[in-house]
Amino acid sequence: MYESNKIDLMKQYGQKDLFIGSHSRGTMTVGNALRELNTEENREKALLSKTDIKMVGPAENVSQVDKILNQLQGLGDERTNKEHSIRIESHEGDMVGGFPIGNNPSTTNTNTHKKGNISMILDIFGDKSSSHNCYGLGQTQCIKDGYRKDKKDLYMHPENTIFELNNSNQLKKE
Repeated sequence: MYESNKIDLMKQYGQKDLFIGSHSRGTMTVGNALRELNTEENREKALLSKTDIKMVGPAENVSQVDKILNQLQGLGDERTNKEHSIRIESHEGDMVGGFPIGNNPSTTNTNTHKKGNISMILDIFGDKSSSHNCYGLGQTQCIKDGYRKDKKDLYMHPENTIFELNNSNQLKKE
């Protein structure tokens, strides 16, 4: 969906329990739409007060975009709790969601074949499954290629909010 369509949806439903899910480059489209909407008027109206967002394998830096979302929810410059914080799913070996593109923390690291970083990067560009495209549901190829453990693991992995991940990382540093 193009940014203008996302903007229109956010304006229309952002205060009425809107859910937006995005993957990879789509997370950048969502981020751009949030940046476009981030005006003083929209912050004062709490335009996105009832909006939840999930980003999977995000090419967008989720921490930065969550700050904008927080402002558009009418909650100020700094998020103080996990409610309506962006939910994220990012594999440790996914260079799109992690380093060097999105620079997001990882939420999963399934790698049953114990592939090295170079192998996992090559998988992203090859015809097999990869750490970048094994987030979804029911891809048995992901088991064969080592990014899911077994058939019981063919569901969305537990997700975290970026607020929880950032605070968890902050506590580790202290």
